[in-house]
Amino acid sequence: MRRKIIGTIIFLASAALAVGQTPNFEGIWNNSTLTPMERPAEFASKPVLTPQEAAAFAKRTIDSNNTDHRPTDAETDVVQGYNNFW
Repeated sequence: MRRKIIGTIIFLASAALAVGQTPNFEGIWNNSTLTPMERPAEFASKPVLTPQEAAAFAKRTIDSNNTDHRPTDAETDVVQGYNNFW
């Protein structure tokens, strides 16, 4: 009986340690950052970006997401009616 209790304690302790080693991906992500959820394909082979590459990526991302400009046609103007603030 004592061996079963000790075996159960050891099993539960090892299970608790194994669960504690899994990474925790809980949290909230939103799009208020330039960091994408997945690494862009253009940087797939690079583990780290240089400061110049990071600045160029940030500028391209900001420019492509910037809707704070007035398009020339009315339909596009209605679709992009809110600027970056909203």
